[in-house]
Amino acid sequence: MKKLFLSVMFIFGLSATALAQPTISSSVPGQNALNIAVNSDISVTFDMNMNQVTFTAGSSFNVVGSISGSMDAGIFSFEPGEAVVVTLTTAIQSSGAVALAEPYSFGFMTTASAGPPTLSQNFGTGSENTRSVAFGDVDGDGNLDIAVGNSWAQNVVYRNNGSDFSTLTPWNFGTGNNYTESVAFGDVDGDGYLDLAVGNRYQQNVVYRNNGTDFSTLPSWNFGTGSENTRSVAFGDVDGNGDLDIAVGNYDSQQNVVYRNNGSDFTTLTPWNFGTGNDYTESVAFGDVDGDGDLDVAVGN
Repeated sequence: MKKLFLSVMFIFGLSATALAQPTISSSVPGQNALNIAVNSDISVTFDMNMNQVTFTAGSSFNVVGSISGSMDAGIFSFEPGEAVVVTLTTAIQSSGAVALAEPYSFGFMTTASAGPPTLSQNFGTGSENTRSVAFGDVDGDGNLDIAVGNSWAQNVVYRNNGSDFSTLTPWNFGTGNNYTESVAFGDVDGDGYLDLAVGNRYQQNVVYRNNGTDFSTLPSWNFGTGSENTRSVAFGDVDGNGDLDIAVGNYDSQQNVVYRNNGSDFTTLTPWNFGTGNDYTESVAFGDVDGDGDLDVAVGN
């Protein structure tokens, strides 16, 4: 596994207008950049002098890897081909104590070197009705584990010891009789561990929170009505507050929704609807398609 040294450098302009709100002039890597070396630094240039005290990793700005999860400072283990999103919030201020004009996000993909021509590694029982899988390092040992979402069977994370998925004790999540259609990893509570969102058919959608040893100790966070026919879930910070929100794609002419995270739950902030309300949605995904610093959502119906 390669290392990406996260040196978040904020480069300051030489002039500023009194009370003007700071904006972002550029970032390195650039928005939606591809094949970024895993040893690259991350830097942001503002249009005025900034108050460095207001830059707090994990609070006023966040760096999130699609596989590695949230990162605060220092040296991090990124996976080759990982999607990384940097979010800067309005808690960041200029030297004149004026907040950033609006939240800003940019993302990039790390480069992936060529692998072996064939690779086979079994996981699971061989009799599961599996609907969704997702990679993430749930136990922090540097090896990618795999979450398996099943229909009417136990959902499981099979843990990787670097050689196989059968040696380490798996972690169960869910009730054992969910109709799961989609699973996705993301650190919803900012504790550095990858939590797991589960989208179910006509059952409560849930985020199971990871304390580093299991998904059963910390209280789970519900999202949605409990009666949705959910087919897809995806994480992204749509409002730039530094917390991962969750997009839900529903079937059977049900409203698609982004449930917003306030750092404690998905029920307090007003959700954002998207789509017509009568789409038969099968897939959702986040990305900044127009380069304006906000996450957009793609919907496959």
